[in-house]
Amino acid sequence: MIAYLGPLVGWLHLAALTLSIGAVTTLAFVARPGLNSGEVWQREQALRVGSLATLVLAAIMLLVFLRQLVEFRDPFASWSDDARLLLGSTDWGRAWIAGLAVSVLAAASFATARTRSDAWLWLGAPAVLASGVFPAWTGHANSGGPLRPVALAADVLHVWAAGSWIGGLAVVVLIEYAWRMQGRGAADLLPRLVPRFSRVAVLAVPTLLLTGALASWIHVGGTYNLIASRYGRILLFKLALVTIVMGLGLISWRRLTPGLAQVDGSGRLRRAATAELVVGQVVLLATALLVHTAPMEP
Repeated sequence: MIAYLGPLVGWLHLAALTLSIGAVTTLAFVARPGLNSGEVWQREQALRVGSLATLVLAAIMLLVFLRQLVEFRDPFASWSDDARLLLGSTDWGRAWIAGLAVSVLAAASFATARTRSDAWLWLGAPAVLASGVFPAWTGHANSGGPLRPVALAADVLHVWAAGSWIGGLAVVVLIEYAWRMQGRGAADLLPRLVPRFSRVAVLAVPTLLLTGALASWIHVGGTYNLIASRYGRILLFKLALVTIVMGLGLISWRRLTPGLAQVDGSGRLRRAATAELVVGQVVLLATALLVHTAPMEP
């Protein structure tokens, strides 16, 4: 059971992180401040998703610490001694304290923005982006070597791009779902949201590809290791899933988005987006497996 704890907690952390980044992206570029009631409602829903996502992210950081403590555990020492040693004497512990602090700050800022003023997002949004540094700083990218700065930058950009694309798409789908469930009128929301989101995705996807390719080259070291190492085989599985997600995204962008005005056009796009998100979650699980696999492990 403990063997599955690391990847499971890693997946939960990445899922909450990408949704939090997606909320920031949506608030910045999709659900922009507006004067009519529909635009105000869309922004309120995006804030609600962001508030929940950042709160979950802060809670999951506690699970991340528990997972690391279990892996770090010395059976001849007490749990409290191990916890103090992990937090006070390791780079991982210091990174976790910083990660917990910015995730709590993000959750508090989003919650305050919902009840008081959007100005709090100027604090919450950078805090969410700072949370995106934690996976890189505690992962393979920070393992040392002359390419360490490049690997760290690539991993951080990779997380931000994944959050903007997968997380942003999830927020758009959730807003549209709430719109239909609340029966806010006959007007379809997707024709208004999707074109704005597509402009974000057009930038996020190439960034994701470039940073992913760079990180793979740094960590794998050669095409032979793609087959010879467990890390390489999981990476190939992830790449196959990413190809599926990008194929679905391309179909949605090139074929389904222009047909939103047609009968059931929104329904077809909604189903494609849902499939894209489901496969995207499997990609995040594969990513969590990679984080807990040594690159050169046979």
